[in-house]
Amino acid sequence: HNEELSKLSKLWGKYITMSDMCVGLGFQQFPRTYLLGKDNTKKIFYVSGGTKEVAKINDTERKIMSVLQQDGRMEFTELAKTLGISTSMAHTAYKNLVRRKVINKTSFTFNHAVIGMKLFRVVMKIAQYNPERIEEFYNFCLVHRNVFNWIPVMGNWQLFLDIEIEDHEGLRELIREMKYQFQDVIMQVEV
Repeated sequence: HNEELSKLSKLWGKYITMSDMCVGLGFQQFPRTYLLGKDNTKKIFYVSGGTKEVAKINDTERKIMSVLQQDGRMEFTELAKTLGISTSMAHTAYKNLVRRKVINKTSFTFNHAVIGMKLFRVVMKIAQYNPERIEEFYNFCLVHRNVFNWIPVMGNWQLFLDIEIEDHEGLRELIREMKYQFQDVIMQVEV
């Protein structure tokens, strides 16, 4: 980690005024209901994090995961060619990883410029830990159409929110609303 941080500082240090270290404690992902122009009224969420036993995977499965981490859209024919295995072997190994829940979900990344949205990570310091008010804030974020990730963290910040919204003004309005409704919960906000 220190080696990578050092490389980053050498390349881009003159553009970085401050750096904070935070460790994610799992995350909850909400549907991107803004695409439908609706709120998440059903309160659907997907959870990640926690501990699992170490999965036993073979060399081919390990290589498949490594390649897919670099290019998750790679066709199975290209994956097979890259690894020097048959396409059917690539399919079988991938299906086994899914069946054994080594791979438990696939995700996608929007090209925000094409869909006319902007992606923001908002970090927050929590003023005081009041479980009832935190739950109310969580429920606010859960049903809000533009909030799609709730990520508790430890370190200098206590919470990350990923927000996709049309523009900076929309983000400012949302943060103002959050700070007004949850002024006893939110101590500091940075984008």
